[in-house]
Amino acid sequence: MKKLQINKDDPRIKVAIATIVIAAVTYYGAEKVIMKSFRENIAKLNAKLEHIRAEDELSQLANEVISYEKSLAPQKDPAWLLSQLTDLAKQAKVQIEAVEPLPTKQIPPYTYVSYRVKANCTFLQLINYVKLVEINPSMMNIEDLRLDPKDKAPNETLKEEETNNDVIATVEIAAGTLY
Repeated sequence: MKKLQINKDDPRIKVAIATIVIAAVTYYGAEKVIMKSFRENIAKLNAKLEHIRAEDELSQLANEVISYEKSLAPQKDPAWLLSQLTDLAKQAKVQIEAVEPLPTKQIPPYTYVSYRVKANCTFLQLINYVKLVEINPSMMNIEDLRLDPKDKAPNETLKEEETNNDVIATVEIAAGTLY
């Protein structure tokens, strides 16, 4: 078997070595340039993604603010709340005896207005009234509720079947909303 000898002065060997070196340097350089380009693109896309997330969060917050503002009383007039409370009492068949305004509270930039309602009703009517006030889309809420049961003696303004099935009570309800 013949031994192969490599002569470093042979031009074919020099060309082969130069080709390998050029290929390696080109590959390394190209990979570095391509990877740099990919990294820059990834960084740009991440920045856009963060911007989109921030815009989405701002949009969600803006929608939330709009939703809460829609929940505020539609009129900046305390008489609106009074009419709402009395209309809801009629719907629930609660008989109002008296209504008195309570002191307003400043919660900048809003004002909290409330009324105390004294009424006669059955327990079922009271539950319906409370439910109507609480589900009202204009952020009305009940602050205080006091219930004083009366005897089951017939009340001329209530139907007899209501007095026989439920305890008649005098209630005091403090309800309010923001303007």
